[in-house]
Amino acid sequence: MYMVLSQRFVPSEIRKPPLAVAIEDAKQPPMVCSPSKSMKKPLTGEMKIHMRNFYERSMKMNILSFEESVREVVRCQAKDVKLYASSVSSKKNGSLVRVHSSAQEHLYGKIKVFLEHNVNCSLQTWAIVDVFDTVTTSHRVCHISEKHIFQRLVHVNLLEEPAVYAKKDGGMDILNVGHLNM
Repeated sequence: MYMVLSQRFVPSEIRKPPLAVAIEDAKQPPMVCSPSKSMKKPLTGEMKIHMRNFYERSMKMNILSFEESVREVVRCQAKDVKLYASSVSSKKNGSLVRVHSSAQEHLYGKIKVFLEHNVNCSLQTWAIVDVFDTVTTSHRVCHISEKHIFQRLVHVNLLEEPAVYAKKDGGMDILNVGHLNM
């Protein structure tokens, strides 16, 4: 009390508790990552929420830095398998893949584009997949229509290896269904 009244004690000299310092430090980016050379595109609000939920719940990641933009990529190598996105310039079709889903066992789609996202200074790869309607399934073959019913943002860890398919009757027959379920 004497120090305060005699003005020998200056309140700005009070040391902040370690937790307050840690919270202030968390507001600043911990590291500066080098920007990519290609054009970045901003994330939509729904994409931000979906990505954050996936990082926190599925990957058990503590998010310290989260970029608000992504970079488009044409191909990706995941799980020792090369996957391709649709490309207008090379006239290449995107890889047809099975998407892991808790709601449906057979959910197939064609990769439209890959997105590289920087979180905690590590690149995470996502794919926008045009998901097809599954018409019929049997033990060896799954017939899907060629018309996609919706798009889904999927982390590449949730994609299976490319499906082997044949076009038939206005749709596609997935020939390696039994192989993909193992």
